[in-house]
Amino acid sequence: MEHWPTTPFLLLLLFLVAFAYVAYALYVRQSRRSEQRVRLFHADQIDNPEAVQEFLKVLVREKVRLRIRLNNRHKSYMSSLLAIDPQALLIDELFPLEGNELIRESTSVEVDFFLATIEKQRLHISYGFTSRYLATEQWKGFPALRIAFPERIIRNQKRKYLRISPPVTEPLFITFTLQGQTFTEKIANISAGGARFYTNLGKSMLAPGTRLATIHVEIPATGTITCPAIVRLLYPNEQPVIVEGKQMFNSCGIEFENIEDGLREKIIKYVIATERQALKRLSREFD
Repeated sequence: MEHWPTTPFLLLLLFLVAFAYVAYALYVRQSRRSEQRVRLFHADQIDNPEAVQEFLKVLVREKVRLRIRLNNRHKSYMSSLLAIDPQALLIDELFPLEGNELIRESTSVEVDFFLATIEKQRLHISYGFTSRYLATEQWKGFPALRIAFPERIIRNQKRKYLRISPPVTEPLFITFTLQGQTFTEKIANISAGGARFYTNLGKSMLAPGTRLATIHVEIPATGTITCPAIVRLLYPNEQPVIVEGKQMFNSCGIEFENIEDGLREKIIKYVIATERQALKRLSREFD
């Protein structure tokens, strides 16, 4: 006599099938969202209103710090994105506080930022958009600024070469001599065109335009990069950076000068390899 499955067995089987289907559907959905998010973060320009809004939601959720410039001036102010609506953005008051008065008379508001989820993976690529001041108001009892919703978000890779931050586990250092003294400083980021490093030296030593006759950078599995360099920027860090237990208060940007093509190619290969590793980790993080 043929035996048919009992009711409890059928119910269990149906439950397992339903559970497997739901799990698979969630996996597919999450995979698609992960792929879309990675593509979104690495697009050169985002101009679809829905995509822009989705991008901005990440800034709110992760409390990303914004760097604000008014009328394309060099001086910048810090803020953060508080809320979004289809017509406008609400940002925190600017710091230093003088910016809250200057923004009222401004004709353009330039906003730049790094996404924390990408920057912690060492992809030193910024994004930005242009807006304009609308009004000053209160948000949850605190002063806030309303600015126009941006038409597009642009990936600010303005330099000729991609710039990345070295892995925490494999830091890079630059060595150079000035005024008879030799200095070794930790590199914050590097590209085939130049580098930025942390330092406590001031403008008396590293004024923009200063020429470093010879700099040395030891790159893992590549060798030593040796060439002259020109100081392009020297500015205070927003917060002191701890390097080997010591506070570093300044950052210095240099441009490599007369670097051999072979050495430049080695840096490019190092940068690309480091970016690929970071992208793999970034993709796994979103899975």
